[in-house]
This record gives sequence, C-alpha cells and structure tokens, in this order.
Amino acid sequence: MKNFPYKQSLQLISAHAVSALTIFFLGLLIFAGVITHSVGSIIFSAVTTLIYFMAIYNTSYNICLKDKKSYTLEKPYILKGLVLAVGILAVSCVLYALYILAWRLMTLNGTLITAAGWINNFLFLIWTFPFTGFIGLSKGVMTWYGYIIVAIIPFTASFLGYYAGYVNFDLYSKFLNLVYEKKNKESGK
Repeated sequence: MKNFPYKQSLQLISAHAVSALTIFFLGLLIFAGVITHSVGSIIFSAVTTLIYFMAIYNTSYNICLKDKKSYTLEKPYILKGLVLAVGILAVSCVLYALYILAWRLMTLNGTLITAAGWINNFLFLIWTFPFTGFIGLSKGVMTWYGYIIVAIIPFTASFLGYYAGYVNFDLYSKFLNLVYEKKNKESGK
C-alpha cells in the first residue's frame, strides 16, 4: 500500500462529498415535491446521477493530466482510475455499516430513537443522495441493485475519466464541435 495514491483518492472522495451535498440541498430546496413521488424520484436520480458521474469523471480526468506532467512524482497507468475510486467505496461501506447499525440497534418499533442513529442515517442518506431514487433505502434496507449502483458508478466514472486523460480524449472539445454558431448577417461574421 506504499504506492497507493492517498491524496488523489481524497480528491475523488471530496468530489463525491461536494456533489452529494450540492445535490442534496438542491433536491430539498428546489425539487422536494418531485422527490416524494416514485416516478419523480427516479427522474431526479437519473439527472443527479449524470451530474455526479461527470463530477467524478472530470476529477479523475484532471488527476490524470497532472500525473502526465514530467515534474510530478505520480505516474499514470491505465487502471489508476479504478484504484482512485477505492476510497469512495471504503467510505460508502463504513457509512453503510453505521446505517445498518443504527437501524438494528438504535430503533424502537421501527423508529430511530437515538441521536447517533439519526446522524448515521442522515450521513448515509446524504452520501447516497444522487442515487436515492434507484437504491430504495428504507429503514435500514437497500435494494440488491442499490449495492451495485453505489459501487459501480464511482468506479466507472473514475476509470473512464482517468482513461480519457490517459489517451488524451477531451470530452468537452468533442461536445464543443457539435455546437453550431449561426453567422450574423448584419456584421458579416
């Protein structure tokens, strides 16, 4: 574990946390009515998962670009994007364990009764909020595909972002080429 990129993995964890918090507050402030309905929650989660995906993708892409500089100690390799996402998975596992403990040990008649239980529940809820419509969290239980979503999306986004940086594939410039600018007849431009 001597060569594990701890600082870069922390960058990805912070990108996850910032994305999840931003999406959580936007969801509560703007889309609270939408989130409460099952279809609205799924549509909201589809949009927020895409936003989250791009945040992790972009962070990994930028990490790769820094790794490719001649003066940095870190050296790029194709699978590093997968290694970087291990930190997100580790935090997710710890928060999920606390979430389960809260619902197993700190409830009375199916209701959380302790402050620690509320905090554990709230932390995991915020951490997974971009996927809330997909993972089906309810009283300490997550759907079987929720586990897959929470694990696969960060790894996929991180790998694809790092790989894109590794092979010099700039997604922004590819989308920019699709934009057509209409010439103004009056100015001749």
